Amino acid sequence: MQRRGERVRQAAAAEGVKLTVAAGKADGDEAGQVQAIEDAIARGDAGILITPNGLGVNPATRSPS
Repeated sequence: MQRRGERVRQAAAAEGVKLTVAAGKADGDEAGQVQAIEDAIARGDAGILITPNGLGVNPATRSPS
């Protein structure tokens, strides 16, 4: 049986979408999530889907003015 993550990766590949997955090191790792957001922005990723791991992540989700 395939894991859900593998099915998502295969579906993305079938659509020609490059999928990058990142997570904090542990629950509550806000700094890890912020770093993942910053890395995605630096790579020029077209979109970011996130479930914030704490209030400290929220400022990183806002576009710079």
